[in-house]
Amino acid sequence: MKEETRISSPTGLGIRNDPDGFGWYGAPRGKRKHQGKDYLCAPGQDIYFPLESGKITRIAYPYNDHDYQGVLIEARYISIKMFYFEVWPHLIGKYLKRDEVIGMAQDISKKYGGQMEAHIHLSVVSIDPEFLEA
Repeated sequence: MKEETRISSPTGLGIRNDPDGFGWYGAPRGKRKHQGKDYLCAPGQDIYFPLESGKITRIAYPYNDHDYQGVLIEARYISIKMFYFEVWPHLIGKYLKRDEVIGMAQDISKKYGGQMEAHIHLSVVSIDPEFLEA
């Protein structure tokens, strides 16, 4: 795998696995499958840039209420979305490196209640086919 497309945990923690669901890619979500990965976090903790390098192109909102936010990140071969953290606004449009702090975790478990653990959702939006060439 090309280093610039390797995705690191943005929290430094593993994948969510709680009574409300599994956080791995393809996990059951009723009639559909989970289209990302959910990385455990503690509300208020630092969130890290998960790629070798890339740019935060915009803030993204997973819901219409704007209570939760995230970002769209574009890199050489890959674009990803990450949700459920407050991004530091001065980083929008900036190029960043792996493990730079980009924001602070929100508590998505408050929205869903129950026993869902706080997490950061990360999903791949697109991959450039050149990535697949040796």
